[in-house]
Amino acid sequence: MLDKTGETTAATAMAIAVSTQVGPNTSLGMTFYLPLDMTLKDINKYVDKVMLIADYQNDKGMLYKMKLELEAAKKQLQTHTEQRANAQTKYQLDHVISQRRGDWKPTGSQAKELENFDRSIKHGREVIIPKIEKDIADLERKVAAGV
Repeated sequence: MLDKTGETTAATAMAIAVSTQVGPNTSLGMTFYLPLDMTLKDINKYVDKVMLIADYQNDKGMLYKMKLELEAAKKQLQTHTEQRANAQTKYQLDHVISQRRGDWKPTGSQAKELENFDRSIKHGREVIIPKIEKDIADLERKVAAGV
């Protein structure tokens, strides 16, 4: 390094640059400077502290992503519920229009399709949505704690 007079001098600091992915679609770049006489142990402590910033920002990004996923899962559950109701109504209407006798009962293929809807609805309601809600709650606690 050159001073104002053009003489070579020793550098007083080192630069450390960190670039990391935070959340699903964002990256974070940080540059910081440390004294050259800092011990390796202290440098590592400092880098660990800086990485906590990246971890916190990642948690915020993932929280945003999980909230979008929850919205999508609820919308998908609603769609499956509506599709099932529409399919059953169509099958019942076809039964009436074709003037079949007796109460409507789904045929084999109709029953299978309705069961598939039921399985998807149950899985969304009992597995997917609760898991996403738990993940959101965990991330909200981490973000609120600031760590």
